[in-house]
Amino acid sequence: MEKRCFERNPLQVHVLMHYGPLGLINGVTKNISNHGMFVETGRIILSNDTSIELSFRYPDQFEGNIYTLDAHIVHATVKGAGLQFIDFQFAPAELDFH
Repeated sequence: MEKRCFERNPLQVHVLMHYGPLGLINGVTKNISNHGMFVETGRIILSNDTSIELSFRYPDQFEGNIYTLDAHIVHATVKGAGLQFIDFQFAPAELDFH
């Protein structure tokens, strides 16, 4: 049984990440919450406890908002990385999955 502080919702969004050791990396979110996301990174394995900058377009009823923010890699696997947003939180109205 998984213990999560925040509800995660499935969502696929393309993410551009600036990761110091490798430069720019493309990824796709698997899920997202108010405080973070899991990003599938293909064959690239990121390092735990590292900062990363993200840019992505969050789909909404209009054109979609573009977000650029900093995150912390809290866990990395061969499938991708769990990221926690730094000094950022989606407002409940922005994170409407219904």
